[in-house]
Amino acid sequence: MTRVVQQMTYSLLGDQIRSLTKALIEAAETGDQAAVSRADHALRCAVIALVGGASLSEDGAQDRIAILAEALDAVRRTADMLSAKAAQRAGRGRANLVYLNCDRKAGPR
Repeated sequence: MTRVVQQMTYSLLGDQIRSLTKALIEAAETGDQAAVSRADHALRCAVIALVGGASLSEDGAQDRIAILAEALDAVRRTADMLSAKAAQRAGRGRANLVYLNCDRKAGPR
């Protein structure tokens, strides 16, 4: 009975991790930093629960490892997306600056 409950728990954690990775990617795409932070924190907690709750040498460990690999890939894609958006914003910030042309030779002589 305990083994069945554990498998159900791992399955639910896997579903939760998939849902959180989807939320993380969606938040990054929309640029909502608060939602990214919330999804990142919740994802970290779910991953810790999945890894800390079982030995990876038990039956079904391959499924848990696959879920963790998917989550890691989603986090990498999200980090790349956020870095690219930050670089774009930095480039646009420079383009919007106004430079004054000062000629020191002009003036009273």
